[in-house]
This record gives sequence, C-alpha cells and structure tokens, in this order.
Amino acid sequence: MPATGDEDGGRARYHGSALLSESVIRHVASTALIGAGFGAFWGFEGSSAFGGRLAVLLASLVALITLVLMVAALRLLRAASGRSGTDARRAHSPFATRAYRLAVLFEVFAIPLAFAFLRARHRSEYFIPVLAGLVGLHFVGLAPAFRSPRFAGVGGAMCIVAGLALLFPSHATINHQMVELWPAVVGFGCALILWGVAAHGLVGTFAQLRRRRI
Repeated sequence: MPATGDEDGGRARYHGSALLSESVIRHVASTALIGAGFGAFWGFEGSSAFGGRLAVLLASLVALITLVLMVAALRLLRAASGRSGTDARRAHSPFATRAYRLAVLFEVFAIPLAFAFLRARHRSEYFIPVLAGLVGLHFVGLAPAFRSPRFAGVGGAMCIVAGLALLFPSHATINHQMVELWPAVVGFGCALILWGVAAHGLVGTFAQLRRRRI
C-alpha cells in the first residue's frame, strides 16, 4: 500500500504493528521544537500587553511552558537515535519543494510590506493581528510542502484568532491599568495553538514508545 507521507495518515499507518522509525520521531520532535519556539514569541508578545507584576508572571509562565516542551522534544530526539524503520519522509524533503519556497517568499515580502503600509496610514496597532494572519497563511501554504494537513489547521486557527481579536477594542482599562487587548488576545491565542499542537505530538509519540516497551 503506497505511503501518502501525510502526518496523520502516517500516524495511523504506524499506529499498529509497524515501527516508529527514526525519521518519524525526529519529525515530531523538530516540529515540537519549532512550535515551542514560535509559541514563546507569541506568548511573550501577549505578556508584553500587560504591565507590572502581571506581565512578569505571565512571561515566567511562557518561559516555563517553552522549557518543558523543548526538554521533552530533546528527549524525544535522543529516543530516536538508533531506531530503524522505513518512512515516506525519508525520501521527501519539504524544503526543496516549490510550495515551501512560495510560502516563505510570501511571508518574507508580505510582513514588511504590511508593516510599511500600516505605519504610513498611522494604523500600527493593527500590525500584530495582521502579522498573525500573514503567518497563519504562511502555515497554510506549508501544508502541501510537508504533506501534513495539520499545518493548514494551525494556520487557519491563527487567522481565526487574528480576526476575532479585531472584535475587541484595541485597548482597555483593567484594574486601573491600560491593557493592549489585540496583542494580548493574538499573542496568547497563537501561543496556545502552537503549544497545543506541539504537546499533542509529543504526548502521542511518547505514549507509543512506552507501549512498545511493554
């Protein structure tokens, strides 16, 4: 039966008696590292929307979550060493595909253009929601390159968060303190999406590894 290379399809394929290959485990671990890192960026962005001790507390929480995910991903990379098994990803390099190049080029050009446009219109407060939308579209574009619909799901969710943030006022006063609502909603919303996907992949893969030791 030919392999599709799709992440979810691949997971179903080796969920049974097939082996978790080194390439599959490394893919999950590296994706988790990327998700944790970008989640940290958005989490710190959300934290910066607040002030005083609350901002410090939230930033500390972001750092802790990021550390836990990265340590888990590095442990998974160690577990991958020496494993065997075949996998469609071994012969497929997403970074060499046209879809990957187009998605990256879109992001590289769209972000500075959006920043310059909003700044010229004196609408810089829109930049964070717009940035989340552009990064989300970039993830959608990566889905065919990585042969994983999960990228499209992450990108679509980020675009939805960016749109929902605009339903709120850009600023609000909470406990006599000015809070930038758009960066807070977009930052923590995108962080939770990326962390959630990273954690789901790590937990699922560790569970499969433990079952095979029983």
